[in-house]
Amino acid sequence: MVEEFVLKNERFRSTKVESELHLEKLILENQDVLFPFCFLFDYKRQAKTRTTGQITEADLCLVKHDCSQWWIIEVERSKNWSYTYDTIQPQIALQADADWNKSANHAVKQLKEFGVSDTLAMSIKSIEPGFILIYDDVDPNIAEIADEHGFKKIIFKPYLSDMGNYGIVPIMQEVNPGPSEENVYRIDSSTVKLTAQKLWIPISSSLKKRIGSKNLFILIDENIYPISIQMNNCIMVPISDKKSSQSSQLIYNRLKYVFDIDEDENGVNLVFREEKRWKK
Repeated sequence: MVEEFVLKNERFRSTKVESELHLEKLILENQDVLFPFCFLFDYKRQAKTRTTGQITEADLCLVKHDCSQWWIIEVERSKNWSYTYDTIQPQIALQADADWNKSANHAVKQLKEFGVSDTLAMSIKSIEPGFILIYDDVDPNIAEIADEHGFKKIIFKPYLSDMGNYGIVPIMQEVNPGPSEENVYRIDSSTVKLTAQKLWIPISSSLKKRIGSKNLFILIDENIYPISIQMNNCIMVPISDKKSSQSSQLIYNRLKYVFDIDEDENGVNLVFREEKRWKK
């Protein structure tokens, strides 16, 4: 495990956060990177357990942008064996047994404030949420009770720079939702050709119809290129001279990738994305 790293001339070292609230704050501040295709928000809401009627409370709530999935999140710090079994275990046992759909109105209200349509936001009320336990370091005891109660595990390790800035790094992430498949263009690598130092990528008839007369751009290698669909229904993707670049690696099929489709007032953007496989 990396104990320190350098980023933009700042040396970050592994650290412990002050409290669970501090860890929650760091996660919320970095949600665009940690969960780019989800809404993440504070969710100090109560729910009753189905078997005994006891009250329990969550920490955070995670909802996929298309509202097809949502999760109740408990955030904890790794401490000692007794804290894990005397405090964390009974808490997540109650959460796993609680009827969160009855408190889903709070999540629906928050989604509407984010701009989600009424119909889409309301749809989560008919979906059972999943459960996530987020903690700050590798801990076999926490992992054991998470598995026992059906919680997905996420480890976000905090770091502190020599300039007093905090960073957070995913060590393990069993939940990392991608974008809605409606806005994903998948590529069959066998259909991609290399000609004149450009990659020729086929465009499907449905995507071509969606683009229509709009301007088309591709975002790859941290550059934005205006492109057009050629007579053979392909787009030409420039290849960078840098061997480590995304486009250069595509030549040898070193990356598993898709294009996310992002539409705005300027046109349609095809945003290159490597499909990462998160490992335990």
